[in-house]
This record gives sequence, C-alpha cells and structure tokens, in this order.
Amino acid sequence: FSSSISLSATGVPVGTTVSFNPNAIPAPGAGSSTMTITVGLSTLEGTYPITVIGTGGGIRQTVTVTLTVTAQVVLTWTPSPPPGIAGYNAYRSMISGGPYTKINSSLIPTTNYNDLTVQSGYTYYYVTTAVNNQGQESIYSNEASATVP
Repeated sequence: FSSSISLSATGVPVGTTVSFNPNAIPAPGAGSSTMTITVGLSTLEGTYPITVIGTGGGIRQTVTVTLTVTAQVVLTWTPSPPPGIAGYNAYRSMISGGPYTKINSSLIPTTNYNDLTVQSGYTYYYVTTAVNNQGQESIYSNEASATVP
C-alpha cells in the first residue's frame, strides 16, 4: 500500500460489533490498528470466520480471523466488610441447595468471577464465601442461580 488504508470487517455475527483504532492507517500505508470485537448477549455460541479487509489506492487485501463464542456466567457480589478479607471463593451446584463444588483454583481478589465452564441449556446455583487473612472461610452466601440459554 502506498496510500492510506481503510479497514472494515465482514462476517460479524448478530449482536457483535467490530471496531478499529484507528479506523484508517494514513499514507503511505504503514502502521498498525487495533481491532476490538465486542460480543453482545444476543450473540449465539459458535465459531465465526470474520474477514478483515484493508483497502487503499485500488488495492484490497483480506485476512480471516476466527471468533469463538462460548457460554459463561458472570458472578458479582457485595464485598464482605473489612478488615482482613484476603479474597473469596465461588461454589457451584446443579441442584438448588447444594452440594456445592469450588470453581476457582485460587482466591478471587475482587467481587466478580466469570464461570467459563458452563454449558447451554442448564441452570446453575452459586454461593460465595469470604476468606480472611488467617485462611478462615465464612459460611456460604445466599444462593443465586443462572440459566444459560
């Protein structure tokens, strides 16, 4: 490319947006752009080929990237009152009331966790615990549930 390059994408699934920063690479067509893919709640699980197109000076170049959309449940909770909270554990069950299985491998330092190991068509039940600086774990929180479409 010896001129500026405009960037676009095709094959983007419903509910998903693609943006470029910057939208165009100025002449003489040297530089880079960051592509951001934002997947919405209405985007179905699956694998999508997205074609990225660069056009400038009568030249068109394409490259295909693959977007894989998987199910997840995003958990958020109210923090336990300080002092001395080292982190949290998240637990999941397929049955309301448990028994629950811990799903994090190390303490969660914040009050949110993405459960990436869920499957579509199931309802999951969650509780959390707080762990203090001495390693003592609180009782379970109230149960929350999520159904993955």
